[in-house]
Parts: sequence; C-alpha cells; structure tokens
Amino acid sequence: MVVIEKRAALGAHLGAVRVAACLALCAYSGWMTNEAAFAYVAPTFPPARDAAMLASAFVWALSAAAAYYAPRLLSRRVWLAGSVAMLLGACLAAFVGAVGVSPLLACAFCVLYSASFIFPQMMVVAGLSLLETNKHRLACIAAALVAASLARCLPAVSSVVGGAALHVAIFAVVVALMWRQCGAMLDKVSSGALAADLQAQSPRSFLAPMHALFSCVFLVAAISSFGSMLALDGQSASWSYAVNACVVVVAFACAFKNKASEDALFSFVYLGLLGGLLLVPFVQTGVLPLARAAIGACSVCFSMLYWLVISSVGARNPFALIPTLGIASCAESLGVAVGAVLASVALGISDSAAMGLLSAGAAFTIAAFIWVFFKRFSFTETVRGVEPTREITPSTEADGGLLDQRSGRVAARCGLTDREGEILGYLAHGRNTRYIQEKLVISPNTVRTHIKHIYQKLGVHSQQELIDVVSAEDL
Repeated sequence: MVVIEKRAALGAHLGAVRVAACLALCAYSGWMTNEAAFAYVAPTFPPARDAAMLASAFVWALSAAAAYYAPRLLSRRVWLAGSVAMLLGACLAAFVGAVGVSPLLACAFCVLYSASFIFPQMMVVAGLSLLETNKHRLACIAAALVAASLARCLPAVSSVVGGAALHVAIFAVVVALMWRQCGAMLDKVSSGALAADLQAQSPRSFLAPMHALFSCVFLVAAISSFGSMLALDGQSASWSYAVNACVVVVAFACAFKNKASEDALFSFVYLGLLGGLLLVPFVQTGVLPLARAAIGACSVCFSMLYWLVISSVGARNPFALIPTLGIASCAESLGVAVGAVLASVALGISDSAAMGLLSAGAAFTIAAFIWVFFKRFSFTETVRGVEPTREITPSTEADGGLLDQRSGRVAARCGLTDREGEILGYLAHGRNTRYIQEKLVISPNTVRTHIKHIYQKLGVHSQQELIDVVSAEDL
C-alpha cells in the first residue's frame, strides 16, 4: 500500500512538471510568434497581426459554442487534425517565401500560425485543472512563466522559416506530453452532455457568457496592448525579461500566502499597469524603457491570473472548462486587437505630449472602470462560486406516486403552468434535459427556458435543490 501511494505521489509530481514545461513552451511560443512571424510580415501587410488576433477570437468563440451545443466537435482527434492542417499550411507559406510578397498570403499565414496553437493551449489548461490544489496550479504557472521569461533573454529566432520550424517542434512536444495526461478529461467533455443542458440544470456550475470576469479580461488586454504600443520605443532589452521573471516570483510569493490568491494577483496587475501607463508621459526623461518593462511585467502577472482562474473553474466543473476558456480567450484576443488598433491610430496623429495625455487617459480609464464596475468583484469568489456538477440518479420508485403528488402540490403552490408542472415532475424524478426533450417532443431551448422559469418560481438554483424542495413537501 505504501509503495502504491509513493508511486501515485511520484506520478502526480511528474504530471505537474509536464504541465509546467508545456505551459512554458506555450508562453514562449506566443512571444516567438510576435518576434518571428508577425514582425516578418509587418512590412508586407501590417494589419496581418490584427487579423490573426480576430481569427483566434473567432476560433475560441466557436470552441465555446461547440462545448455548449455540439461537444463531439471537441474530440481530441478532430482538433488535432484541424490544428495539424493549419500548421502545415502556415509552414508551407513560410518555406516558399510567399508571405513576404503577398498581403493575402501574409494575412493567411498569420491567421493559420496563430490558430494552430489553440489546441495545445486547450490541452495545457486541461492539464492544469487536473492538478490537486489551487496552490499546485499557482506554483506550476509561476514556474512556467519564470522559465518562459528567462528563455526570452536568449537570442530570438532570426528568420520566419526558423520560427515556423520551432513552432512545429513546440506543438509536437506539447501535444505528445499532454495527450495521455488530459485525454480522459477531454474525452469525457466531448462525449458527455451538452454544457447548455448542464447549465440549465445547474446554472451556478457555469459562468454566464456576460460575466464580469470576461469584461475584465477584455479591458486589461486592451489597456496592456495600448500601453505597450505607446511605449514601443522602449522595447527593450533582455533585462526587462529578467525583470518579468523577478516580478512573477514576487507575485507568486505574495499570492501563495494569501487565501484570496486570485485577488492578490490582480492587485499586482492593476498597480503595475497604472504605474507603466503613468510613466509614458515622461518620454523626454528616458524612462520609456521602464514604462514598457512595467507594462510587460503586468501582462505576465495577468497571464498568471488568467491561467489560474480558468484552470480553477475547470477543476471545480470539467464541463465548464472549455466554455470559460473559449469566452475568456476570445475576450483577450479582441482586447489585444482593439488596444493595438487604438494605439496605432493615436501614434499616427499625435506628438509626444499628446501621447502622454493619451497614456494618462488610459490610466484614468482603467482606474475608473475598476472602481465603478469592479468595486465588489472578486476573482477568488468567482472561482469559489462555481459549484461542481452532480450526477443525479433517476428515481427508482416503482410507481413514483408520492413524488408525483408532491410535485403537483409544489407546482400549484408556486404558480407553475401545466407544462412547467409536467417538467417539474420529470426533474423531481432525476431526469435530465435530453430525456425531457425526447419525452415531450419539444426543442432543447424550450426545455431550458421552462427549467429557468421553474427555478425562478421555486427559488432554487440547481436540480438537486429542486429535488430537495419537492421531497420536503408535505402531503
């Protein structure tokens, strides 16, 4: 027994190391994409980077929609085939050198290059969610970001061909390491119930698409992108990447000791972003590299928070992982694109004084937005508010007579319609959305709408609470 426990512990540690290594590779690949791919096509077609971000946002949105309504499309083999096809298309364009002469091919190259790495990122966040505790996830993410930051101190890949080859190698390593580790979880999600049905039965097990978390992701991504573009002349030196690594270590140390680790990380992001933006107006004093370093460190800390929150949601409810990741990543990609476009417009029409004014305005915007809309928002409480989904076993009563009588009394007492009362009876017996849909020959959306109205009238938030209410009804 002791030997088995030791082997299990060793396996868990090795799994955490694999996840950290793969996350570091994904983070490094994202930076390399900017340095080797986007920088190469910029002279040919500058908007290619923005097109790639918008395409990534679209693919992430599709993945979230698939999780809600067609989870079988999230099969590992389907994703792998699509990702490999996109990767081969991007590499072919890079090797023939067409991306340097054709704006259309340059745009297609950036789109395929970026979208091909969505599947490895999905596998890594699934692996993170399988780690034992929140502190384990935080430690893995911090180690990965420190390693990625230090790797950026090394000389960058000098050609688009070399960058594409390294991109392929990282893709292969990440998929190979994570395929078995998170395979069972991803297969469970892709072959299980629709997230839309599960959310209808247990709304608190999912984050709503318009949740404040996603607005915050968009805002921070937009402001970070905007500030980085304004401080572009301060694009630096390898020392700034070493600073990023140090900041990650400090943020990790503070967050690890804090029970509300997610909120502690956001404090770092918020203060760092404000500090960087407020340094931009002093461009004439030579502090622009410091401004960019501060904004860069803030972005790295936000990456830590981003991965931690999403993987923690997935740990509490695996079926909420892909919807949350898809919507959050879509918001982040859109934020980066919007921030870059606004900064490009500002730089094209402004002198240094106006640039400083814009930077100060951005700092005020984020401060005001956080104060007004996020004064009572908590990342930690958001994660803790996600309730694990429970598998409910249908009633085994021979005739279900007593349960039907209780359901009828609850329906009459709460003012349910005839159809709602009928659906209440099925829910009380432990039936799921698909069963009700087939039994009553109505659409899934109609069932979900009725369930929502039933929950509101009964004052419950899950099917289990509904069963408890019906079971407690006096006859």
